[in-house]
Amino acid sequence: MEKELLKKRYIIQDIKNTYYQNLIATLVMMVLAFAMYFIVASTLGKMKYMILMALIAISVYAIAFIVFGLIKVSTGNFTIVSDKVVKKLNKRYGLTIFITQRPYTLVFLKYGKYGIPGKSYTWSKIFKENDSYIYKTTNINDEFYIVRVGKLNVIAYNKNLFTVDEDTTFL
Repeated sequence: MEKELLKKRYIIQDIKNTYYQNLIATLVMMVLAFAMYFIVASTLGKMKYMILMALIAISVYAIAFIVFGLIKVSTGNFTIVSDKVVKKLNKRYGLTIFITQRPYTLVFLKYGKYGIPGKSYTWSKIFKENDSYIYKTTNINDEFYIVRVGKLNVIAYNKNLFTVDEDTTFL
């Protein structure tokens, strides 16, 4: 099987795509939460102000987390480690069938869980894959390159599909 050449610029692009997917999902959930709030606000009495403040605080925190993650990535503040898959999880999250949060998860030996983003490797000529394909083609004990921002697993590359560019010194 042909392997795709993995370069630093591709990794940065993938990390940013993952953060943008999270930002869009967060904004959609915020709009829905505020819409629900305003629909039922008249029935909440004095609690409506506390609930509104909590919604605003959670929204600001979620957006700030994503923005700071994007800033870290832009400055090259991420690490790449190697680990192997020990477990695969397939679980639906969310309110409806249309709004789900990463149903496919890989569990690594040292670095824990990684929720596979909906679209991955958009730069790749060979492996522009969705989450279900990555999940189905991954086997227990497959080795991965895992990109981490802080303690968060942001993107993972199966070593069976990707090889590192020899000129790249980030590993």
